[in-house]
Amino acid sequence: MQVFVACFSVNMVWSRVLTRTEHPESLAFFSGLVTTAAGFALMMLHAEPLTARLTAGLFAMGLFCALGTLCFYVAVKHTTGANVSQYHYTQLITGTLVSYLIWHNKPGAYVVMGGLLILASGLYVAVGAAQDVLPLTEGN
Repeated sequence: MQVFVACFSVNMVWSRVLTRTEHPESLAFFSGLVTTAAGFALMMLHAEPLTARLTAGLFAMGLFCALGTLCFYVAVKHTTGANVSQYHYTQLITGTLVSYLIWHNKPGAYVVMGGLLILASGLYVAVGAAQDVLPLTEGN
């Protein structure tokens, strides 16, 4: 678990540094290339015949991953990493929702409590960030 936390932290720091000089589109493209290379390498361990349903699922995953990555880099470019990292946890909420809608898996009590905690902390950060914004006036 500590390895994942360390990788996430390094990713946040380097993303913030790289967005100073690079465009979000180029960062998202490179991230997509790395993901594709890793996916092809791992595919060799568990290959499946390519059906229409699997193709549609892979296309949807790629599209959502690309859009999410692009939004992430744009967000990191325009705000602090601390603000952006809080919203990564919304993936747990949307993942649970999609799991329920597609596979009809009902979330347990701990998942619901964790989701409420994540939602509350995200709203807390959003309200705090909104209060820190100063309106632009002439001369500022």
